[in-house]
Amino acid sequence: MKNIVIVAMLALAFVGCKDEKKAEDAAQPVPEVVKNDFFQVTLDVTVKKDDHFHVYYTEDGSIDFVDDNSVWADVKGSDAPQKVTFNLPKDVLATQLRIDFGWAKDQGEIVINNLEISYLGKTRSIAGADFFKYFRPNEGYTIVNMQNHSVKSIQNDGKVGPSVYPLAPIAEELEKLVSQ
Repeated sequence: MKNIVIVAMLALAFVGCKDEKKAEDAAQPVPEVVKNDFFQVTLDVTVKKDDHFHVYYTEDGSIDFVDDNSVWADVKGSDAPQKVTFNLPKDVLATQLRIDFGWAKDQGEIVINNLEISYLGKTRSIAGADFFKYFRPNEGYTIVNMQNHSVKSIQNDGKVGPSVYPLAPIAEELEKLVSQ
């Protein structure tokens, strides 16, 4: 009789513990994937000195970039790669992008490690080695080093910095983000 009571108590203990674990597991929320309803442009770059980067956008497919359609971001100088993020206004459906890499005096090379563009949970990523398949340098102002995928200002006087203009493939990538 004593053995039956002990076995019954052990069985209840195991069953009771199992149910508590299930209840605990059910109470934990499942993380949601954030789907921004705005374009987010993230540059992974190596920038040695503090600077201010600028992303311009158009919505009509043209490359007529104006200050009213642009977003600024401050960049802290570092020897380590860092992410610089630009959030375009909520209702903007970008069709072209231009990137100005600041104008800090004596900035030196800015290495482009990666570019990521996100919209509504979809992301397009462009490796630094492929960056210049999507953008062309602003002739007369920008020196490009294809081996380390970097840009540098020709003048380096703090008045005009390096910048890149879109090529056809970036417009195609932006269209994919909107249409899929």
